[in-house]
Amino acid sequence: MTAGVITVAGTKYAAGLYWQPSPEPNIARAARAAAQQPGFQADFYCIRPPTKSQPIGQFGLGIEAANHKAGMPSIAACMANQMPGSWAGAFRVNEGIFFVAVRDDLVDADGDAWFAHDDDAQSRLEQEIARGGLQHIYAPPEWGVHGTEIGSITTILTGRRDITLKAVGVSRKSLYIALGVVIAAGLLYGSYAYIQAQEEKRAADEAAALAAQQNAQRALSSNVEYPKVWQDSPHAIDYINACEKALEKIQARYLGWTANAIQCSGSSLSVAWSRSGGSYAEVPQGGKAVMDPSLANANASVPLENLKPRGTEALAYYGLIDQAVLYHNWPVHLTSLSDDIVTVPKDSPPPPPPKWRKRAVVYTVTGAPWLQPELFDNIPGLILTSIKENSDGNFTIEGTIYENKQP
Repeated sequence: MTAGVITVAGTKYAAGLYWQPSPEPNIARAARAAAQQPGFQADFYCIRPPTKSQPIGQFGLGIEAANHKAGMPSIAACMANQMPGSWAGAFRVNEGIFFVAVRDDLVDADGDAWFAHDDDAQSRLEQEIARGGLQHIYAPPEWGVHGTEIGSITTILTGRRDITLKAVGVSRKSLYIALGVVIAAGLLYGSYAYIQAQEEKRAADEAAALAAQQNAQRALSSNVEYPKVWQDSPHAIDYINACEKALEKIQARYLGWTANAIQCSGSSLSVAWSRSGGSYAEVPQGGKAVMDPSLANANASVPLENLKPRGTEALAYYGLIDQAVLYHNWPVHLTSLSDDIVTVPKDSPPPPPPKWRKRAVVYTVTGAPWLQPELFDNIPGLILTSIKENSDGNFTIEGTIYENKQP
């Protein structure tokens, strides 16, 4: 995946910008400061001001190495302005596949990307879909992605190109041209010195603002604590055992009824039945089940017991988790999830990312999971949230795993 320039209806747009929200009212100043952060030097920026529906503005950063230029429109910003809300899409362009993700009117930090290959673009779109909360999803029809719409990038853009890139700094060439115009027009003697002084003052002010932001960032880094969600959740094997014990307390099969769903979810086990016909039927769960007025459907639930927080637990490096999955050939599907969110004071710089990452976990096992404890026991950071018995007798177990980013 690389960022660069894509062409739509003859207009060249900048793609692959890095986007950040800006609680600071002066978004341009925040963008220029972020463009000069250590480890990331941007050459261009563009801004999206706040709106009635989204009181926080944002800025995108571009680089000259990606052939970005001042005055070039940002395709993600133009599309987000044309179509607010929460949506994502992958669109074919001359240069490959353009991916865009917008949530609550804001372009995602990594929601402005160009892909050369369909597989990479489809994988990124499916990751965004897995997060949920999208009002519209666009994808090429040949991908066969469920729930997507067929949309044209030109239809969404409708020729819009008003949000353009600006250079982070003022070039000397521009300064000399302005000075020549001033002299030629016979304006005040010493204008050049004045302009230089103003430019130096602006640079000094920005340097001071950047230093203050870096100091605030360092202070914030030392104070921000992301919640260790896994420590407040029971061990995965304890959740499995609690589900087994709950199932022993409820009868799933009754004469005249078919069990449609048997599932442990959250802190309870639930069973749903529907009438299977015949002249005689028992009353499910000894009359404790809830039946609809037609007596055609019923459901009952029992709580999962002895679910206690696991407490302090060190996470494993994600590379070790990958090795275990591959070596033992576990029947599991893993999908990347976005980082947890932590609240910071108003006007504070964005918080540093957490030291861990998380992935969605979906097991598909043959037979009861409590008969296969080796799949779930002693796996740091693994949280189970759902165990469902399927109609074919297999079980689907869902959850999340937290992993260290570094060994």
